[in-house]
Amino acid sequence: MNIPVAAALEAIQREGAFVLEDSNIGEQVSNFDKEIKTPDGFNFLARNSLDNPEILRITQSLLTQPYWAFVKFYSDILPSEYAFSFHTGRTIVALAIQLWSPGSTFALLERSHLHNLKEGDVDKEVSNEWGLLAARLNLPEVKHTLEQGGL
Repeated sequence: MNIPVAAALEAIQREGAFVLEDSNIGEQVSNFDKEIKTPDGFNFLARNSLDNPEILRITQSLLTQPYWAFVKFYSDILPSEYAFSFHTGRTIVALAIQLWSPGSTFALLERSHLHNLKEGDVDKEVSNEWGLLAARLNLPEVKHTLEQGGL
């Protein structure tokens, strides 16, 4: 996989995300027929994340010490079209790598990682400020369809 590392770093810092269409990744995701929570599954995830020298360079450039974590998203209660993260500000403390099969469509709210909650009652602020934050801040939603898959 050929990831333009400099462009990826710039996009992550500016927009909060980097998207790469890659037919090899898409094919691997589509053809992977084992359980993820097995040695084969974790090897598959590792091969497509920190075992990749370009992804490792990106993570080492953005994070003081990269640690590998496995996260699974569920959508039984919360709507599947939204995922929220809370962070300490412009300093990047986590980097998510998502593998997409061919034909996957997702949307990113550009620059949403640059806006913070006001001080005070966090619960109240989350409901009042965060609920429609993207609409109020006029953050553009950019939809991506990876016909070939990718990351």
